Amino acid sequence: MTVDEKTSRYRYVILMITWIAYAAASASRLSIAPLAPYMIPDLRLARAELGLFYSFTYLGYICAQVPAGWFIDRFSIRSLLVIMQIALAGTNMLMSVISTPVQGWLVEFLTGIEAGSLIACATKAVVIWFPTGERATAMGLQQASLNLGGMGAAFLLPIIAVTQGWRASFAVLSGIAIVSSVLSLVFFKQPLPATRATQPAASKSTFREVLMNRDIVLVAIGAMLFGIIEFCLIMNLVLFLHESILLSAVVASSYLAVVEGAGALGKPLFGLLSDRLLEGRRRPVLIAVGIACFTCSVWTTFMLRQSSSWVMTMVLALFGLAALGWGGLFLALTAELARKELSGIATGFGLTLTSMGIIIGPPVFGSIVDRTGSYELAWAFVAICAAVGTAFFSLTKEERRM
Repeated sequence: MTVDEKTSRYRYVILMITWIAYAAASASRLSIAPLAPYMIPDLRLARAELGLFYSFTYLGYICAQVPAGWFIDRFSIRSLLVIMQIALAGTNMLMSVISTPVQGWLVEFLTGIEAGSLIACATKAVVIWFPTGERATAMGLQQASLNLGGMGAAFLLPIIAVTQGWRASFAVLSGIAIVSSVLSLVFFKQPLPATRATQPAASKSTFREVLMNRDIVLVAIGAMLFGIIEFCLIMNLVLFLHESILLSAVVASSYLAVVEGAGALGKPLFGLLSDRLLEGRRRPVLIAVGIACFTCSVWTTFMLRQSSSWVMTMVLALFGLAALGWGGLFLALTAELARKELSGIATGFGLTLTSMGIIIGPPVFGSIVDRTGSYELAWAFVAICAAVGTAFFSLTKEERRM
């Protein structure tokens, strides 16, 4: 292949292949929640034990980011993309035969490693296949696979569990991963020469270069705080509306669906705004996202109880649009702040900090509620994260180097 093919129509095939791969990984990573009612009695799980499935998944996700970025910078995307999907099929099959919570936690840790590696592959593929003027839009479409994969799991897996048992759901996920791996093996191509002679070996010095890049670090910290906002909203909204606003669980879940849908829309929308209206600038949109998150958090703290249902729907849709829609812009900006040869390590570093926020944020939110009995103080914590995260993004000097 030649460099000219980077701007060919084949980039859309690459986007589709990586979209399918990460959607399959997301469906696996987010499968526990819709299957929980069936797994709890069968495995005799306590609620705390169920929560640890997610903790181990995100621990694996964190552990994968930097090594996966190093691997694809040093070798190739295609090999890791295919290997991790085959491994994902294997871990799903293991989940279908677990008999204890400990076994499940260990398998979910492996699932997190596979999902973390696949997002690094998908991100690098977009960086090298799409020109700067289209990159944030493509990254937004790519990131939407996370939300839509989770929505697909929530819709499909309970139906399978009712008719065939929850273990059969994981067998189906395994089959999906196998099909996706075959598609990647057949259709994924490396657009630029990726030989050892043309790419410098990754080393401690290259990782140090990423850590010494002030703007990459600022963006990563900002993303960590935005990750706290995103998952505090996703994991606590239904419980908050049910316990504090006294809505039924069904109605509260419908508001979460609004948030998820708005987030899936926000990822490509923000990318399009950045690429087309702002000529490739990412920082202004991220700052606007932070301001929207802060405003919605403050509204949730002080105004939600007095709001009508249609106002609540509109504000929560805006909250979801902003809090769930920023991921593609963050990945595009991080990759562009690094040298092309280091874009995998840079995005891996950024995703590692983001995952740390995801692990830390929701327990802090819950601890505030447990200790004070106040959801308002917990939402104030989210507003603080929005304000500080926006400040970190505003301090970034955006300079594309690719």
